[in-house]
Amino acid sequence: GTIPLGDIHAGGELLSRLLRNYDRLEEDYYTPEHDFAAAGASEGWPGDKEGRIILALTLQAQATGREPQYLAEIIRQLAMHVNEKGYLGPLMGDKIMEQQLSGHGWLLRGLSEYYLWKKDPVAKAHIDDIITNLALPTRGAYREYPIDPESRQKQVGGAAGNTDKTLGRWMVSTDIGCAFIFLDGVVQAYAISPSAPLKVLIEEMIDRFSQIDLEAIQAQTHATLTALRGLLRFQRITGSASLVNEVEKRYRLYRSRAMTENYENFNWFGRPEWTESCAIVDSMMVAMELWQATGDAGYLEDAHHIYYNGICHVQRTNGGFGLDNCPPAAGSLLKVNADEAYWCCTMRGAEGLASRMCYGYVPASESLVVPFYGSSTAKVSFPAGEVVIGQESAYPFSGQV
Repeated sequence: GTIPLGDIHAGGELLSRLLRNYDRLEEDYYTPEHDFAAAGASEGWPGDKEGRIILALTLQAQATGREPQYLAEIIRQLAMHVNEKGYLGPLMGDKIMEQQLSGHGWLLRGLSEYYLWKKDPVAKAHIDDIITNLALPTRGAYREYPIDPESRQKQVGGAAGNTDKTLGRWMVSTDIGCAFIFLDGVVQAYAISPSAPLKVLIEEMIDRFSQIDLEAIQAQTHATLTALRGLLRFQRITGSASLVNEVEKRYRLYRSRAMTENYENFNWFGRPEWTESCAIVDSMMVAMELWQATGDAGYLEDAHHIYYNGICHVQRTNGGFGLDNCPPAAGSLLKVNADEAYWCCTMRGAEGLASRMCYGYVPASESLVVPFYGSSTAKVSFPAGEVVIGQESAYPFSGQV
């Protein structure tokens, strides 16, 4: 397990990063009037920006203890933008838009974290609408999600992704596999309100994901790693050991075939064109969760390298997060590819920094593991009572703790 965000207070380097990112997330581009599709947000990705900003501000508020300026208003305005079925974008008919599901993966995550924090019934009602009217109607369709490598166009797509073509019922994206970003949000919604039909859908999604040859199809690594987080989340609910094995297998493939020299990512398997902070955050979270699930310290070592060499490198001076090139495939020099991917990575960076804060202290039944160093205090509950621990450290600039 991890300690709740409100019970940890970061200092030092991590606090500077958190506050710089939080300030960026309250600039104009992220205010309520710019967060909904009518204002050009999430173009082609209904729910994506809306979900990512809710998730980012919810986690930042708890990580820093600072009340967000716009979050309550974004939640309030959501009702004015959803369609008659209670989700964003067009009504889903015979055709399923992969990018719409992907965007709602983030919206479910954001609303779920907000609900767990504030216990707001409005957020819960939005979650229920999305599950009932957008998720559950895809039962049976995930079995037909197009995974034949010949059917997907591989060398297309920009940093923001677009809907590429229609295959059967699926309108598929150049971000190959992004329908499985939905999985992580659906599983978190299931953790809040379990139901038998939703469990059936989750198992169908996991089955289909497990059949994909990620390299042959050149899957997007962000979609892959977010899906792996969904599998691990479901494993924590169900206790299924086979899910951990599946995640280990796929993480090892990612690590050996789609990770850059400095622990960032190729945006797609087989296409070392640029990196993406969203996926780098996911990879750290997967590595940490695998370490907790297996006890294999190699995963913890990966998480350290990913955080310090990857995440810290792609955070920019304005607090946002950007894209780099892909050494060694791009030569031996590490260079900036895009200064900031403000439409996605800057918001995902918030979860990277907040989770890194949670990873500072990992309680076991009778002990406490300190897997990362950094100035901080933590309140830890044990069966025998509560303890508050303070840590002073200049890590990574010096080794003193």
